Amino acid sequence: KASRAIAAGNVNGLQPLKIAVLSTYTAEFLGPFLSVEGAKRGFAIDVWFAPWGQMEEQALDPASRLYANAPNVVIVLPRLEELLPETCQRYGRIPETTAREQIDGLSTRFGNLVITLRRQTSAKIFVANFAPPQHLCAGLADAGLPFPQTEFVLEANRALAAACASVADAFVLDLARWISRPNDFAWFDAKLMYLARLPFSVRGQIEFARQTSRAIRAAFIPPARVLALDLDNTLWGGVLGEV
Repeated sequence: KASRAIAAGNVNGLQPLKIAVLSTYTAEFLGPFLSVEGAKRGFAIDVWFAPWGQMEEQALDPASRLYANAPNVVIVLPRLEELLPETCQRYGRIPETTAREQIDGLSTRFGNLVITLRRQTSAKIFVANFAPPQHLCAGLADAGLPFPQTEFVLEANRALAAACASVADAFVLDLARWISRPNDFAWFDAKLMYLARLPFSVRGQIEFARQTSRAIRAAFIPPARVLALDLDNTLWGGVLGEV
């Protein structure tokens, strides 16, 4: 109900904000949660989702709907499972040299993607980094590999962060950290992944929208540098004399 009210313009005092989402998976389910969490932080969000798997297609075409919508924010949501399915399914059989070449490939791919977006739009760009693997291919033996799968994901995220750092107003959404923190819910839902190609549970979607809206607010609204308060009966329990 809240997201429908926001979409209908029934909430006053919110700053309009257009968001475009590029993803390797079905992300449309995030729309209502982004609307509600954005409204909590002062934004009336209008979000458009590109068909999944069309990151480069949308970014490289100046006449694409991505640019026709004139977004204020572009969010990129990739998953290693879609980008490198063979590596994620059979990591223990991938030579270290191949794994490192794939990281270089990811760095080049996302570096070019972010640069292309910046050339075509002045929107702020947010790229979600890669979530830690739910299941290690080598299990307990992963730590003993020459280049563990956990280290592979860390290196991939460092490369992604470097790609964003080289472009103005391009930021990382630290999905890896959000998921790794202690939570009272499961981020992933295997059933939703199989049924809708959506990896996040409902609680995961809500938390993702909450963290993302916080990042967007921080990018658009600078933090307060001065906090002015009345001393009497505010910071002091009574009236402070002139002396």
